[in-house]
Amino acid sequence: MFNSGFRSRRANDGTGVIATQNQFVQTQSPVPTITSWYVSGSSETALNPAGGETVTVVGTGFATGVSMTLGGTTVSPVTYISPTQVTFTSPAKSGGTYALVMYNTNGAGAILTP
Repeated sequence: MFNSGFRSRRANDGTGVIATQNQFVQTQSPVPTITSWYVSGSSETALNPAGGETVTVVGTGFATGVSMTLGGTTVSPVTYISPTQVTFTSPAKSGGTYALVMYNTNGAGAILTP
């Protein structure tokens, strides 16, 4: 009787074999989720149209190198604090409601809609 299952394969160095169970181990990349935001040192729920305020974004799955846009305007720099917190300085925007979009370097993203 023939075994039609999976076979081991050669390791990258060409001298050993990789066990079958290790061939299918997947790495999990963080997927960001935005739960809230606040203006540091203020109880305001709106940003100043002139910009320049430090905004803290709270959530999960944030990674170093995260990038953000606010209403289509690229926010830079974004400071990574922890996997649950990043900060940025608000850009100048006219009054209105805007979506906050965040991307990790692996391409996973999150949107906080007003």
